[in-house]
Amino acid sequence: MKNWTEKKDEIIATPLPSHSGRYGLIPHSVFLEEIQEELDKKSYTIAEERYLTASDNQVLSGFFRIQSTTDIEIMPSVHFVNSYNKTRKASIRVCATVLVCKNGMMGSSLRGSYVRKHIGPLALSDFRSHISMSIATLEDEFERLRRNKQEMKEIILSKTERALLVGDMLLNEDLVTATQLSILKKEIKFSEHFTGHSLWDFYNHTTESFKENHPNNYDKQHVKFHSYISDKYSLTGHTGLYGKALALTPLVLV
Repeated sequence: MKNWTEKKDEIIATPLPSHSGRYGLIPHSVFLEEIQEELDKKSYTIAEERYLTASDNQVLSGFFRIQSTTDIEIMPSVHFVNSYNKTRKASIRVCATVLVCKNGMMGSSLRGSYVRKHIGPLALSDFRSHISMSIATLEDEFERLRRNKQEMKEIILSKTERALLVGDMLLNEDLVTATQLSILKKEIKFSEHFTGHSLWDFYNHTTESFKENHPNNYDKQHVKFHSYISDKYSLTGHTGLYGKALALTPLVLV
């Protein structure tokens, strides 16, 4: 994705909002500093950190990739979102990153994620308490995603099955935009790293098309796509995931 940055200090220095009423402030520093501190406490080593912002840092999305020797293809990650302009709820999610291309892999398990509206005097304290709870699930959630990866590798798609998937995602589920469809088509034909016909190849062709997404939709689209594939092919942890993902975060593609 364009415009990823590591300039943490500039993001933290963004003026805090002064919304009145029931607004509950959760500063960007909670995501950029306190999540990292919690990972350090749990003896996790951060291999990479990247951030994506919009609207003069009013919207923040980013992740910490965790060093691991468990898998040579994917690594555990912690993804987060925050906003000062009320366009996004505060969220933290345990996920994975595909190393060869840095594609995201985000399930919708409630155990490894927490979402909080910026409402009420307890917004900040509630979110802080759930940082530790989410990170505590990192190993279990990463193992589930590893199983999903292996399951997808064992499913081979014919050209007809792949075409039906693309059509369903575009016409029925609104999981890809017309622009992303063009990228997806190119990846299916000319991917540098995923040249086979497995569901895992198709999964990465699709997530590659998500890289140009807006910070407001980057995580939503990944979660819904993973849930869609999990339900459709009965991957580990699939029960009702897609329906829950749709109910939790309505997706508006821009």
